[in-house]
Amino acid sequence: MARIANDMGWVYMQRGDYPAALRQCTEGLEIAESLPNDEEGRRVRAELQHTLGTTYQQMGDYAQAVEHFRACIEMRESLGDLYGVSCSYNNLAAVHWSQGDYEPAARYIQSSLEISQRIGNAYGMAMCFNNLGAVAYTLGDTARAIEYYEQSLEIRSKIGDNQGIADVYNNLGEVYHSLGKHRKALHYLEQAAGLFVEIGNKPALADTYRLLAEVALESDDVDRALEHGRHSLELAQQIGNREYEGIARRVLGKAHRAAGRPQEARQWLQDSVETLLATESRLELGRSTYELGLVLMASPAGLQEGRTRLQEAVRIFEALGVTEELEKARAALAGR
Repeated sequence: MARIANDMGWVYMQRGDYPAALRQCTEGLEIAESLPNDEEGRRVRAELQHTLGTTYQQMGDYAQAVEHFRACIEMRESLGDLYGVSCSYNNLAAVHWSQGDYEPAARYIQSSLEISQRIGNAYGMAMCFNNLGAVAYTLGDTARAIEYYEQSLEIRSKIGDNQGIADVYNNLGEVYHSLGKHRKALHYLEQAAGLFVEIGNKPALADTYRLLAEVALESDDVDRALEHGRHSLELAQQIGNREYEGIARRVLGKAHRAAGRPQEARQWLQDSVETLLATESRLELGRSTYELGLVLMASPAGLQEGRTRLQEAVRIFEALGVTEELEKARAALAGR
């Protein structure tokens, strides 16, 4: 019964129904606590802790996620479950990455990769390469990011991991978008969206629509950007992910700015900043603060507040060590 509750919780989590996932896993954990503290009982409790940690991670509740992942790791280490420890290390790394703690994130991923290579876990290796790519991309090393993503894609294609393939397509689309290669970005993002729709992964689809909106903006297709941005926001609200909601609001703000509607742009971006302040995603907060600063600086009446916002963005990017974002914010402050 506890295992069935865990499996149902995982399905609900993948579909973005987080309250149902938490309910199932909590019920499963209550059942599991009545089991003997033998190998089988600890294994079931570890599985439930992992699913709870992953659900809280998707919700942006990182403190709860870390608590459950640590409980899971402790049990899995006591069982000698190297495969399980590797998975939990990867998830713990993702939590640190979301909070802008890139050094510990990379450390946990490397630990997970070493275990996966030792036990021949192809799925684990693919996950680690994907996550190393995400860290490299965030720190501005796009060439290394593409290299890691392609290593992940090669493994995932061999083992038929459609969810993983879609994740990598999405990530490659983001990298090529950042490089200004919009046709290539669109190619990967459209493939990712198709797979996510087929799988029913709403959280991932919300991110893909956000990226499609960004690509449309770079291609001067404001109407398409607004359409994709609205889809992203609707999905983020459906699943209750405040971080994705804040990001979608930022994209819609940028789209309204591109359409020559500064008041609407300012409102969307202020909403984005307020939404992200309620999360632990400092990088996304910095990005929205930067965009709000740009909109404010374009008006004489908002010049001083705009400079203040840009200074806030600079401080966030400095603390995170994201050099590319930092240089953009400094250039905007200097009027370049």
